[in-house]
This record gives sequence, structure tokens and C-alpha cells, in this order.
Amino acid sequence: MSLEVRPEYLDTDTAEFFATVPQFNTTGATWGELLGLVGYVVEDYVIDSAGELNAAPTLRAVEEQLATNHEMSPFLRGRMWELLAVAAWAVEHGRQIEWC
Repeated sequence: MSLEVRPEYLDTDTAEFFATVPQFNTTGATWGELLGLVGYVVEDYVIDSAGELNAAPTLRAVEEQLATNHEMSPFLRGRMWELLAVAAWAVEHGRQIEWC
């Protein structure tokens, strides 16, 4: 299953506005693994439904993982950088992080 990870959409947002927002697609398994790395408990490390996260603590956790986890695979590190961009944008604009 493919999931889109992005800052939350509001009813007042336009398609043009969100064309510039950082976002990425990933599998439910990879998303579950990323969430586990930043401290969220994920059963079986697989996500198969929509949800949202508080952006500020997620941003801090991602920054910590990138700075200290030297055993992370290059693939996951790349996805973590993408999550960092989404979380930073969400914090700056007062949004949550959502996936669907």
C-alpha cells in the first residue's frame, strides 16, 4: 500500500498552495519503520490507514535520529530527510503531519 505523507490539508487551502508543499510517497511498511525510529509505537511496523502526528515533537525526534543514528540504512536516512522537510514546514505553518 502506498501512503502520501504531507502537512495536513485545510479546507481553505488551494491546489496551487499545496503544489509547493514538501510531501512524499512511501509504503506502509517503510512508514511504520520511520515512525518506530522517531518513537511512535507501531504494531508490526506496518501502517495501512490514514492518520496524523503532532509536527513539533516529530521534528525534534527526526533531527535527533539524523544526528545520532549512524546505523540507519541509506534508504531510511533519505526518507527521514523527506520527513524532516514535511515536519519543518508543518511546524512553521502551524499544521500537523498527516498520511493517507
